[in-house]
Amino acid sequence: MSKPESLPIRPYARLLTMLGDQLIKNERIALMELIKNSYDADADWSRVLFEEFGENLKYTDESLVVIEDNGLGMTKDIIKKAWMNPATPNKRRDKSSERRSPEKQRIIQGEKGIGRFSVLKLGKCIRIITRPKSSKNEYVVEFDFSAYDAEFTKHHGESKELFLDHLHADLTERAPQVFVKRKIKINGRRVTAPEHGTRIEITNLKGRWTSKKIDDLCKDTLKLQSVFSQLFTGHDERPEMKFEVGIVVCNEEKIYHQDIVDRLRGLIETSAVLKIEDGHFDNDKLEFRFLINSAEKTIPFDELRSDRWCNERFGRAADEDKRIPECGNFRFSFYVFDLKADVGTRYNLSNDDIETIKPHRVYLYRDGIRVYPYGDPEDDWLGIDIARGTVSAGAFLSNDQVIGCVDITHEGNPDLRDKTSREGLVDEGDATEDFLAVIKTFLSYVRKQPFTEYRQIVERRRLQKALEEGRTTQIFSDLLSHLEKTDDAKACKIAKNVERAYKTEKQVLEQRVKTTEDLAAVGIAVETSSHDLMLMMGRALEEIDLLTNAAMVEDDPIHEHFDDLQKVRGMLSFIEQRMRDVQSLFKSSKQRRRSIRVREVLDKVAHIYRHSFRKEGIDIDIQEVGPPLIAKCTDAVLMQLFINLFDNSLYWMRDVSAKQRLVIVKLDGDEGNLVFADNGPGIIKDLVPYVFDSFVSGKGDDGRGLGLYIARQLLERMDYSIELAETKKDRILGGACFVVSFVPEDSE
Repeated sequence: MSKPESLPIRPYARLLTMLGDQLIKNERIALMELIKNSYDADADWSRVLFEEFGENLKYTDESLVVIEDNGLGMTKDIIKKAWMNPATPNKRRDKSSERRSPEKQRIIQGEKGIGRFSVLKLGKCIRIITRPKSSKNEYVVEFDFSAYDAEFTKHHGESKELFLDHLHADLTERAPQVFVKRKIKINGRRVTAPEHGTRIEITNLKGRWTSKKIDDLCKDTLKLQSVFSQLFTGHDERPEMKFEVGIVVCNEEKIYHQDIVDRLRGLIETSAVLKIEDGHFDNDKLEFRFLINSAEKTIPFDELRSDRWCNERFGRAADEDKRIPECGNFRFSFYVFDLKADVGTRYNLSNDDIETIKPHRVYLYRDGIRVYPYGDPEDDWLGIDIARGTVSAGAFLSNDQVIGCVDITHEGNPDLRDKTSREGLVDEGDATEDFLAVIKTFLSYVRKQPFTEYRQIVERRRLQKALEEGRTTQIFSDLLSHLEKTDDAKACKIAKNVERAYKTEKQVLEQRVKTTEDLAAVGIAVETSSHDLMLMMGRALEEIDLLTNAAMVEDDPIHEHFDDLQKVRGMLSFIEQRMRDVQSLFKSSKQRRRSIRVREVLDKVAHIYRHSFRKEGIDIDIQEVGPPLIAKCTDAVLMQLFINLFDNSLYWMRDVSAKQRLVIVKLDGDEGNLVFADNGPGIIKDLVPYVFDSFVSGKGDDGRGLGLYIARQLLERMDYSIELAETKKDRILGGACFVVSFVPEDSE
């Protein structure tokens, strides 16, 4: 067996084409890569100049694109050891520390050291002039690839096997000619350019420049740093972060940055219906913290695990194998607009306003510098449009109405890395997919909760305004006026009858609204009070436990009260448990539907009424037939159902003279229903057809007529039903008798 031969890896010269021309999507991204190099070099500004172009940006033999800055410049040693050696190892930052620029301590954006090959997307001849600080001379590096074909397989038309190390650049040291003291224009201001920096001149241009491409480049430079950091002071306003880009086309500056920022600022301040600012996702505490319309809010991540976009990726809160995101902490801000025509004047948007908003989406920034192409109008990096089209249009707000930014860092998000092509993040491991899922989970929450609540308020105001303006009354008046002119007496009479009926119904509805609002106010007050009571109850139990522990010691002065403390402790525990049962009625506790054993909730409510029933001499007999009766709903629905039924029986049986006052509740797991019956006076005959209607009650001033109405409404939402018992089989007692079916009405 022969000795193994050591073979070197020797790339062909065409690798340059793959790293530059083919890997970079377009000329705009190529220029942005070079501008980012200026930022990394601690420049205050970078200028892109299009010089010696003909009419309509037609190329001439002298046409060139220039990128220059006032950065630190490159020494001869850096040129030889870094610029001429692609994929420099020290470009790849250590995950345990940040790599910062020498003077301004900016976080270095470049990682792979191959962004310099962006120049090959722009042209074949490259001339770099650079002068480092404290250097008497400047250096000129020249690459001339014009003699090679596009694939570096031919030289002067002759096929040749070219390797990367066959390509050379010329390095010259000379007295300063470019980096001398001079005046330049940058975005309308005349400034003195320092005697250091870098200038890259590209000739023998490729592609084709147009006015639109340059306009798009201007917009790209505007968004290189967060547009939103320019809207509000205090956010990334550090002097070392300030960096601006100027665009000059044939000696004419393209300046419109401030106008765009001012218009966007105005729209956000006056027309955004939701302003979600200073947002933080804390990957350690697993929570979202943010301001929403200036109000502080914190949402635990586990509260959102039931959301489709969250549980598909991380599992539900109750799952044993639920995952924790691996993306790291990040910041965010979102601004939501309402594009609907029925929006009130405060949030109304003109066509010009909408056109100002549309070019902006949700941007991604790393250490203050944009990650491309996230945020471009045509880029759906979060998959929002896909989800709205394939799952539900109501799953998210549209991309057109949400703008904002997400901020990550090299240090805090080491696994979220740019692709070599500069087309987004590397999809490797779980970090990137986790990151996207966390953002989508939050945006889904915004759509389902704060935005939905806002729309409900808008709708209520619209209806209220219609009532206040008396539009319907005016319509009737106009109709009668028109009919009177036609001399159609019959039509006039019908119209007047309709008007009278409308006014009568309106009075009834207004009374119902008033009563419902009163009840809602009571409910809110009780919910708030119960929360405070539960807090105090917990503290009281803690104090009782401390006293009880002390009383267990025979030498303690309160030892003789040990039994009394135990009794008080038992009473407080009873009250606490009953309060917990009542709390399940509140809206904040009405969670998603689940399979519930009906008997468990029934026992809780029966326990609540046990004392009152015993006082009135009423017995409760709970019977079960077949397997356990299961209902797929919420605890709150069953609680309200049984509270209304028990409460009605208690009221009507107080004056019954029967030897045995009795309530029977029969649960039939085979039939999927429940019979609730008492031996009271039963339903008043005249009220039988209306017993489930709202505001119908036989209790006089003691009743509001909403109990059975609410019970039926809640059950119907779950596709269940409640009816008066009609068959002899179900009328197990002679009083009021109800049948509750937990079989969905549309099932066989």
